[in-house]
Amino acid sequence: MKHRKNARFPAVQYRLLFIGFLWTRPVDKQRFQGYTLPDEIRDPQRIRQAPEKDVEVDTMRRYANLAVAYAVAAMAAGVFYREFTKFSQFTGKTSLSVMHTHYFMLGMFFFLVLMLAEKAFAFSDKSTGKLVVFYQAGLNITGLAFLARGFLQVRQAVLTKAVDASISGIAGIGHIVMGISLVLILLKIRRHAV
Repeated sequence: MKHRKNARFPAVQYRLLFIGFLWTRPVDKQRFQGYTLPDEIRDPQRIRQAPEKDVEVDTMRRYANLAVAYAVAAMAAGVFYREFTKFSQFTGKTSLSVMHTHYFMLGMFFFLVLMLAEKAFAFSDKSTGKLVVFYQAGLNITGLAFLARGFLQVRQAVLTKAVDASISGIAGIGHIVMGISLVLILLKIRRHAV
């Protein structure tokens, strides 16, 4: 091999094939005087592995984000209840009034408690994520049923028995899904707490 004067790197007699941390031929040490190879190449046993993502911190951050989202939803539901009834000049009782507290307690407060339980017991795994999704589905189905019933109550719409029963049934399905998910999440926490 010819040596070039303006070469950035010193010419090496042996060609090196570098795949991962594998050298195909021994290196002429005299040619590399003054150059040191990283520890990972010289001693493959010392290969540093990338630090694992801290799953617990990610899960806690997700629960905190959900708590914030449900707090915003609860405040929006409260403002909607107040302004919609005021705009409609409605002074009676409506299901819209309970949406605010449902989203605060079953949304924001629940996920704050879940975040603290994750910090204390590190109970989350793949099945916990599915349970949380089902819990949220149940909570939001219930919330939509409250919204539908409350809207119709404020508008003083006359409901047939079928429509009235269907709204109650949808709210009931939401409560059942949410209740089953809640119990399964609590059992998972208890299993890791003991």
